[in-house]
Amino acid sequence: FKPSDDNEAAWENYTFWLHFAEASVMPPLVMRLVFTKVVQQSPMLIKPVSKKIQAQIEKNMVKSSLDPIFAMMEKHLEDNQWFAGAEFSAADIQMHLAVLGANAGEGLNRKKYANILNWLKRSEERPAFKRSEEKGGRLNF
Repeated sequence: FKPSDDNEAAWENYTFWLHFAEASVMPPLVMRLVFTKVVQQSPMLIKPVSKKIQAQIEKNMVKSSLDPIFAMMEKHLEDNQWFAGAEFSAADIQMHLAVLGANAGEGLNRKKYANILNWLKRSEERPAFKRSEEKGGRLNF
């Protein structure tokens, strides 16, 4: 599903957010995952050092990349029910995995990112989402 071509703003939002998930949100999330695994799989003698490296990478690279990304998403969802505007689209499907990954672990700040988390709830309350979960199960990080 994609928005109709006669709604240029929806089309622009659709194409932007469809690609934003993979090009902008996922790289820092994958970096976070990789360094989490490095710490988990480090030998005991090296683990304290790998934890310090992970903390610095999280602070200086991952968090500094994700904070403006989440702020932009939060601002967009202030005025839009879905990422393409008024209609659910493939952009929302792409963004779902990114938001799910971002919300893993300690999760997104509920006050700071209320619009993102409300969007996530709306997405997962859709009948089609529930049917897909029944068939394929729940994706957990």
